[in-house]
Amino acid sequence: MIYAQLKRTMKNFINHALIFFFPVLLGIMVSTFSTGCDQPPTPAACSDNRTPIIFVHGALASGDTYSLQAQRFTSNGYCTKQLITFDWNTLNNGNTSTALEVLQQQISRVLQEQNVPKVVLIGHSAGASLVYNFAKTAENAHKLERVVLIGGATQAKPGGPDGSLPTLNIYSTSDTIVRTGGDIPGAQNVKLTTEDHYEVATGASTFSSLYAFLNNGMAPKTTDVQAEEEIFLSGKVVSLGENTIAKNATIKIFETDPATGTFSQNSLRATLKTDADGDWGPFWAKKDLRYAFQVIPANTADRKVVYYREPFTRSDHLVYLRTLPGIGSIAGLLTGSLPATDAETGLVVFSANKAIIHERDRLFIGSNELSLPTFASASQTTIAFFLYDDNGNRQSDLSPIPLFNGFPFLKGVDYYLRSTDIGPISLVFNNRTMNLARLQALKDGIVVAVFN
Repeated sequence: MIYAQLKRTMKNFINHALIFFFPVLLGIMVSTFSTGCDQPPTPAACSDNRTPIIFVHGALASGDTYSLQAQRFTSNGYCTKQLITFDWNTLNNGNTSTALEVLQQQISRVLQEQNVPKVVLIGHSAGASLVYNFAKTAENAHKLERVVLIGGATQAKPGGPDGSLPTLNIYSTSDTIVRTGGDIPGAQNVKLTTEDHYEVATGASTFSSLYAFLNNGMAPKTTDVQAEEEIFLSGKVVSLGENTIAKNATIKIFETDPATGTFSQNSLRATLKTDADGDWGPFWAKKDLRYAFQVIPANTADRKVVYYREPFTRSDHLVYLRTLPGIGSIAGLLTGSLPATDAETGLVVFSANKAIIHERDRLFIGSNELSLPTFASASQTTIAFFLYDDNGNRQSDLSPIPLFNGFPFLKGVDYYLRSTDIGPISLVFNNRTMNLARLQALKDGIVVAVFN
């Protein structure tokens, strides 16, 4: 009964919130926002005379959708404080006016704190629709220098009540989630041809268009993330899908053995707490080292989560660590199925900047390929795999977990990871290897492996 209800709910969500973007379904409960104003600037020289940018993410996402783009912006002279995220719960069909009101409050705060007359709004997918709807009133449009719509539905005119706001519209013909993308009359339109729905927000081609649009047609000096010797990390702890802030959560940061993924108290490099807004940091990381971030929620009834990351090369103020939502929520129905025993390792594999697509990408766990048509067809736009022993037979059947069938971007795979087995869990994604320790799902937490 729960699965049937979930499937009906998510089918309605996909058909309306993702594809048609009716404003009535864009009501949200905004959990928090971060201006980055209380954080030190990126170590590299930056120019503080640029217009602040507020990034709005899409369905089931968080502000770290824009982590790679933010690092490209700082590689091109932007300051950290000018790159701001707006997090919202895309699974809540609430009151649209609440979302617009809170976004307006955030913009007013940025204008005051940074002493600027206007901001730039950039939205992806459902976030593009939110940005467009926000800009419809003259009062709101007056605070915007320009708007950017990425991977959203086609609109009849540019942003603003009379279509007068400078508007950049970026879409991809390979986007299989939002199939209604296309040129907007009167806007600056960029048609991409190879990027998937998520990649259209994170890719280098998109950054080139963004930078030129915001800088009088000037091309960026680089579309690469420029490496730094001193790396400053900070971010947020929010719940998966719903972006509810996690106050007073403990974050333990360990240096890991790249060959085994193991860590211990001897490799503990920092113990931090989140503040009232869910923010954490700073942590100064070392280039080329691998770290694990263990998140321990303040509520002892909530599950721990351990994030493995590839080495950081540049300062990043958008390192998001997601907790597992309660079982009373839509996302909680998924995470509630993850193993709660010390005999098993529960694993989530997350591709942070593009979908994993069969034949374009290769993802293996051990000798088993996950990037198969069943889980990674182009139409599915899969960015996360949840791996655990769904049927309890203590075998890796590599069969789909039906609970995930109603969700975009997420796939469940029946895969048994016994925590007492010898040797690491080895992942290979497009020839990049990440080795994970066989952690106990209940005692240590659910493991999330993040490929940049």
